[in-house]
Amino acid sequence: FFPDRTIVNLDDRKKAITVQNLLDMASGIAWVEQVHTPNESLARMYASPDPTGFVLDQPVSDPPGEKFYYKGGDPYLLSALINKLAGQNALEFARKELFAPLGITDVRWAPVDKQGVVTGEAGMRLTPHDMAKLGYLYLRDGVWDGMRIIPSAWVERGRNGKITTSFGKYANLWWSVPDRDAFMALGRHGQLIAVFPK
Repeated sequence: FFPDRTIVNLDDRKKAITVQNLLDMASGIAWVEQVHTPNESLARMYASPDPTGFVLDQPVSDPPGEKFYYKGGDPYLLSALINKLAGQNALEFARKELFAPLGITDVRWAPVDKQGVVTGEAGMRLTPHDMAKLGYLYLRDGVWDGMRIIPSAWVERGRNGKITTSFGKYANLWWSVPDRDAFMALGRHGQLIAVFPK
């Protein structure tokens, strides 16, 4: 997806990274996500004049798809891909494809970096009522008011997880505890959208 870039540390493992690996936080990209440490990758990414290049240039520490590691670089790359493939940033895209059909109008997502890429990894602000709409959309298998908004397979992957974590499972940027039939979006500062289908 980035043929116009010269990517350092490019090897077969890095070439094998898929969009699904990024959605599962299992890209294998070497990353340190520990706040207030000198080598914290997220802070260095945001300080970089080219955050997309910063993430793409990191070495690969694990085979893609095999190991979960929570890292802001994976969803940042997903956001950069939306810019590239949709010709608009992730917030503009989400407003049209997700929020408008749900009647969500009060949404903010920042920061937007020098490249016009929305952070992707954090910073979205919604009202609790609108967060509940997202949970209800997932509860109803991606259907809202009789209209399919997201594919059933997308919801199912998030609901059942694919990658094992110390907490439970993870897939499509959602956490899950399949043996309890629970899945959730966990945000900073305790923000939570939890879905318990039973």
